[in-house]
Amino acid sequence: MYEKPELMKFIIDKKYEDIQQTSEFIDDIEDIYISLADIGKLESCLTFVQDIKCYNKYDEKIFLNGFIKTMNEDKYRDIGIKFKDVSGKYADFYELYNNHLNPNELNKVHIELIFKESTFGIQYSVSEYICNVEYTNNSKSCTKKFDEVLDLRETALLRKKDQKKGYFEICEGFVNIINRIQEILVLLNTIDSKGYPESINYTIDIRNGHALAYRKGIYGQKGRNLEEIIDELKRTNEIQYNELEKTYLESPISRMIYGKQFTYINNSNKNDVSSKYIFKNILKYITGNNIKYDIGRIENTPLENSLLEQMYKNVNIYLNRLFYNNNINMKSVFKNSILLDDSIRGIYIHASSEYEIEYDAICCSLSLTKNFPIGQTVLYCKSDTTEDELISFIYRSLHCHFNVLFILIKPENLRMEMKNLLVDLLKNHYSLKEMKSCLLIQYTKECKTKEIITEIEKISYYKYTDIKLKKEDNTIKQFPNVDIYSSDISGLGENYEYVYFPVGDHIDQHEILERLMKLTDKKVALHLDLSNTKQIELLREFLFSFIILKCYSKNENIFYYGNEIKIKVEIPNGFINFKSLFSIFNFFNNVNIVSFNNKNTDSNNIDPSALMVSNDITSNIQIVCNYLSNIDNINEKDIYIEGKEEDLKKKGIVKKPYDKKNVSNLIKAVPLSQDTCQKLIFQFLNIENPNYYQIESFIKIVAGQLKLLTNSWYLSADQLDYVFKLTKIPYLKQARKFFIESLLKITKHFITSSYDDIIKGQNVTYEQQQDEQTISEIGTCEKNTEEYEILEALFNSDKRKITNNIPDYKKMTPEGFLMEIRKILNLYNKLDENDPFGSQVYKGKELKYLKDIVGNYVFTEDNFVKLILISLRLRADVPVVLMGETGAGKTSLIKILAKLKCITLHVKNIHAGIEENDIIQFLNDMNLFENNNEKGKGKGKEEEVWIFLDEINTCNLLGLITEIMLKHSCKGKKIKSTIKFIAACNPYRLDTGEKEIIGLYDETKYLDRQLVYNVYPLPHSLLNYVLDFKTPDDNDIKRYISNITLETLNKLISNDSSKSNNNQF
Repeated sequence: MYEKPELMKFIIDKKYEDIQQTSEFIDDIEDIYISLADIGKLESCLTFVQDIKCYNKYDEKIFLNGFIKTMNEDKYRDIGIKFKDVSGKYADFYELYNNHLNPNELNKVHIELIFKESTFGIQYSVSEYICNVEYTNNSKSCTKKFDEVLDLRETALLRKKDQKKGYFEICEGFVNIINRIQEILVLLNTIDSKGYPESINYTIDIRNGHALAYRKGIYGQKGRNLEEIIDELKRTNEIQYNELEKTYLESPISRMIYGKQFTYINNSNKNDVSSKYIFKNILKYITGNNIKYDIGRIENTPLENSLLEQMYKNVNIYLNRLFYNNNINMKSVFKNSILLDDSIRGIYIHASSEYEIEYDAICCSLSLTKNFPIGQTVLYCKSDTTEDELISFIYRSLHCHFNVLFILIKPENLRMEMKNLLVDLLKNHYSLKEMKSCLLIQYTKECKTKEIITEIEKISYYKYTDIKLKKEDNTIKQFPNVDIYSSDISGLGENYEYVYFPVGDHIDQHEILERLMKLTDKKVALHLDLSNTKQIELLREFLFSFIILKCYSKNENIFYYGNEIKIKVEIPNGFINFKSLFSIFNFFNNVNIVSFNNKNTDSNNIDPSALMVSNDITSNIQIVCNYLSNIDNINEKDIYIEGKEEDLKKKGIVKKPYDKKNVSNLIKAVPLSQDTCQKLIFQFLNIENPNYYQIESFIKIVAGQLKLLTNSWYLSADQLDYVFKLTKIPYLKQARKFFIESLLKITKHFITSSYDDIIKGQNVTYEQQQDEQTISEIGTCEKNTEEYEILEALFNSDKRKITNNIPDYKKMTPEGFLMEIRKILNLYNKLDENDPFGSQVYKGKELKYLKDIVGNYVFTEDNFVKLILISLRLRADVPVVLMGETGAGKTSLIKILAKLKCITLHVKNIHAGIEENDIIQFLNDMNLFENNNEKGKGKGKEEEVWIFLDEINTCNLLGLITEIMLKHSCKGKKIKSTIKFIAACNPYRLDTGEKEIIGLYDETKYLDRQLVYNVYPLPHSLLNYVLDFKTPDDNDIKRYISNITLETLNKLISNDSSKSNNNQF
């Protein structure tokens, strides 16, 4: 590898198949001396490189350990020799691959090989039919997926003009065969989507352009040509249409199901777990969740007819028996949609605005039935609405035997072929004379002139009436079991003990349905947490279907629930007004959570003052409140926290002996009431409209420091009193109260300053106006002030008199900063080999020198203070979001901090093109989910891991990232408690540089081009954790340069005298 580094560049981006293909042509090419054995060696080198690639994302130590581990595997024992041999023939490999393996020529060879002798296999897999082809090339077996074969077909169409003798016929024959196989696949998937009792699998043998197909599972059969198979499948499909129409006309119950749902019911005896979920939900849907008696699985009657006829017969018998045994009929299923006026029948239309169509559908239902619409009588049209779904609904609505209201919403969303089908179905099945029900077709006003609407109106015998809604006459009826939680300030009302179900960002119907299926038959309170998304229409359809209709479906898969699920919908406070976007929220119980203030007496609103207060005296809130309630006596007395040693240790508290003789010097911590705790917290926090996240951060950070104060022997009341008596240093008696009051002030400052400044700035910048956001610096106090005197007294508390001044960070050297960092982070490492303090080994582990860890990284006052702020938050389990310009040092500081603390750090770079699955896969790969490490349970506490998400606001997945960082879950799946998240984001501001633009331009579009960074505004809840990293000012930059230069000179100059001169410099 080292002798020929270009070899690594050659194989790093190659696939195994690429190398394998070279073996097909080595016998046909002159002047290249490569054997099959050489190809095998190159393949081994490639697989080795691919195996160690997975360690790229880790640091050097883990990479090297992985490299050594891979080297020691049996299959790679001689990998070094193979690399050496391959390196010697690199030129030949390069020549062969780049000059002789022309893709078109390769494709030509594969086309000819498949045409002459190959086998296609068509079989059912998971949810569709797939096809693969197998053939032989140079005595090696080759397999291609059908998508690859379709690419070869495109090549064959282009090569039909090839003048080589016989090749035109080969290409033409190849194209014809592939076209027919593709038609067979389409027919099989169509048959499957409509419901078929068994899978139809084929083997197709190709010999010199002649194709014969064999049905799998049938022995002794003769091969048939592809045209015969196509004709047979077309007849099967036609029988499906006829049998389905017959079933729908004769059996009203069967109209409730469609497509593959017939298969799920027919094959319910052999369904797997996921299919059983679907089966259960189908039965709940068609019965209106009224199944009291389980009648077991379907009984397959003796085969008297064709497979299709038998399937429809079996399903009908089963459904009728299910309804009979549970005393259900179709009228009871439709009872909430029975019209109040039985004279209303036929087809009606209604036009609504885009944002009120769901609201109007509810109003129509309330006006005509006095009830909310139900899932069995509503079809919300989408671009992926299937033919079977549409047919089922039209038969159900137009042939209903009762005076029921059916609603078809947004037919303009249908694909063109589905629009044509809808018009044909209405023409063929609508008869006002015979129709007993009412079908209301709702469309958006903007689509009044669209073809589907005009086509419906062209039907000569079509009766339509525009229902005029008088919304003011409709008393808003409240939908049961659904609450909408909102607040004027982000982060209020987050503590719900429900099944957490986030929806937002990228909305994937399959993924949502997969999560819902896991809730089948479970009694849960569902916390539906909405976040911003560009897919507003999809979200609107989901909310209407899932909450109002109590069902959600995708193709034949459906989830349906009854009263077993209660829903709590949380809508975010942000730039989008969810209540105006989703007018259906007006029908739910709306709870507006307001912020705490002394004037708030409205009992109808939930107040965050109703804090979750534990009676456990070791909990954060009890520790904080015990100190606050005794703050006037804290200089003279210590707080004593009682508990078992192991329990206290888990909470970070050192158990101290309880001296009954000196009980007068102790204050025993006691559980304080919720009312007392909330009054103390808000009294000392004392900020206007605090939100949940600010309160939580305040309690966590203050509690973390107070635990350290509790554990500290040097800062105990007795010790300070003892030192005071010895030294007579004034102010020592005030130190403890001063410490707590200062802690409260600084914590209050940095949980509010970033949020307040950025929320105002981002609101402005969201309107494309420039604003500079800053965070106040932690300043140093002046000499001769009381604050300075107290700090100076503490600093000299181990001496008889004051001899040292407080360190001046503005004059401190990088070495001095490292010594301070060692104290702050509680490190045991030596500074370097000359350091008399520290240790080289701790708990059996060898410790590196601090200077070796930081390397060329230099600490100044600027990044030292930032390190303290970050450490303080991480120590208290508070998420960290660093906002700053590119190159401000965010990533490098986090990496250095992780190295100093010997904590594993994983970095995920976020960008505009990243998708949800990329982030979820990253969390899986890093083994971050709670259930990912079952084998590791019982082996002690897991190590802390940091995850750094860089440039989070460059992507449109901020809802998911917010969930990960604040809820410690991903799509509702819990993340391990030992994982701590840090994020970095770019500021949202304009570039003020003047740029000349020639010609006319759209000013609204041009504003996006003026942004320094193309970023999305952070959710308000995430803004609470922003730490403004800001670019160092000129003085800081000068100090950086000076310190870096000094460090470099110190390393270059090795003799002591030179070092002395350099220090003077």
